[in-house]
Amino acid sequence: MTTTVEPIHRVPAPADTTERTASSGTRTAPSPTQASASGTFEDTPDAAPVTDPKTTERASTALMWACLILAPFIAFVGFYLSFHNLTAAAQNRFGFPTIGQARLFALGVDGAIVLFLAGDLFFVSRGRRTYWMLRPAAHLMTAATIWFNATAHGSLAQHWDKAIPHAAMPILFVVTIEAARHYLIQAAALEMGLGRTGAPLARWILAPRMTWAMWSRMKQWSYTYEEAMALEQKRAIYGVWLQHREELEAGHEEGMVNALDRLPMTMKRFGLSVEDALALPDTMRREAQERQQKAEVAKLHLALAKEKADAEAEIERLKVQGDIDRVRASVKAGTGVAEAEGEAAEATARLQAATTLQAAERAATAAQRQADAEEAAEESARIATAEAQKKAALAKVAEDQARVLEAQRKQTEESSKLAIAKAQEKAALAKVAEDEARVLEGQRKVAEENARIEQARHAAAQTALRAAEAEALASLSARELRVRVVARLLIDSMPIETVRSLAPQDLAGRLQNLSITNAEIAQAIGGVSEPTASSHKTAAIELIARGYNHHTPYDPDTATKQ
Repeated sequence: MTTTVEPIHRVPAPADTTERTASSGTRTAPSPTQASASGTFEDTPDAAPVTDPKTTERASTALMWACLILAPFIAFVGFYLSFHNLTAAAQNRFGFPTIGQARLFALGVDGAIVLFLAGDLFFVSRGRRTYWMLRPAAHLMTAATIWFNATAHGSLAQHWDKAIPHAAMPILFVVTIEAARHYLIQAAALEMGLGRTGAPLARWILAPRMTWAMWSRMKQWSYTYEEAMALEQKRAIYGVWLQHREELEAGHEEGMVNALDRLPMTMKRFGLSVEDALALPDTMRREAQERQQKAEVAKLHLALAKEKADAEAEIERLKVQGDIDRVRASVKAGTGVAEAEGEAAEATARLQAATTLQAAERAATAAQRQADAEEAAEESARIATAEAQKKAALAKVAEDQARVLEAQRKQTEESSKLAIAKAQEKAALAKVAEDEARVLEGQRKVAEENARIEQARHAAAQTALRAAEAEALASLSARELRVRVVARLLIDSMPIETVRSLAPQDLAGRLQNLSITNAEIAQAIGGVSEPTASSHKTAAIELIARGYNHHTPYDPDTATKQ
């Protein structure tokens, strides 16, 4: 039977532990030098006589050099003699006509053995699973070369004295290579921390049933022999402890023989002495107390973890509620701004109407004053005419003076006519101004009515928008809500006329160049870090590019979900 080291993927266990812990899932190997009082089993051979370490080291070094020198020599001798024997047999008995073909046959047979065994050694030295055909093929070729060497000079019955020494030659280098392979396997096993990998033959003979069950668990769960023995011992000790607890629960009386008193008999199959077995109860009580303490600590950790998870959930809920409150406040602020703009437009219309009315009143007053002046001038003209007639009647003799007075009169009459015409024109202008004032007053009233209608429509639209936004925001996550808060902040930083005149892609391009900092965005969405604020800004710009605008009820995400 041969032994092969399989590749493993676990870390060698410390030498001072005896079991695999259930929490971490790692397995540890027992120490071969543990104290017997701890209750661990020591599967070690009988103690060897104490020798001088220096003498042992010198002897080991001498044996090593003997092996290193003699092994290649013996292998070479066996290979060389087998090669020449096979060459002669191939040419004389096996039908190879030329010496070259005979040598190739001999070299192929013996070289195949070296190749197959060297390939198997290479896999073993690398810690890899060897190819299953290499060693059987090497053994088959070994049997073939032994047969060829034994029958090289005739039948075995007629030339047995020649067959035995010739057959022994290929065995020399095959045994040498097998010894090197066995050494490499043992070295690799010790380096990997495997130790002995199988149960001893004596255990199979003396306790076949128990050894079979233990070997089955070793193969199923990749235990080593020492680990399996330690686990069997632990299970036996724990079984006795459970039996003792059952006896206590059943009301076992003081002084009666119990399971702990029978420990030396129970543990004799594991090689424990009476003193070692009787020392186990103290260890079992201590281990039971440690298990109970670990269970309480684990329970406390679970409770603390649950409290921490509840606290984190409450913190997240408060953050989401704060985001919703901030969105509501932003919506109310936008509504207040729109109402203020409407009131300002109404005040502006009223001011313009009042100004126009005052201008019309001033124009009417000026026309009235001009009419009074013209009336006074007309009165003066009538007086002058009367005086001229009186003077004409009194001074008919002064024709020249009369003519002058007549000319003056005519001139005065022309002036009066011109003043009357101007007065009539100014009266007409005053009437036009009065009509314009009435028209402006009507326009003002119409503007006020239109403003009230527009305000009512805006209020209804805002109400519908808030209702739609509230319904849409209810289905969004906390991050999506924060992204919309950032989008509102970016859109409100530009004039509303510019926002309405731009397409979503152009608006997103304009908003990328705004001077709003990540700190301002972080403060607006609840004091997050600036990298988080930057990611929210990028997501908000992408959302605006897809058509989002809080001045309209359209939201691409909620529209998709709906």
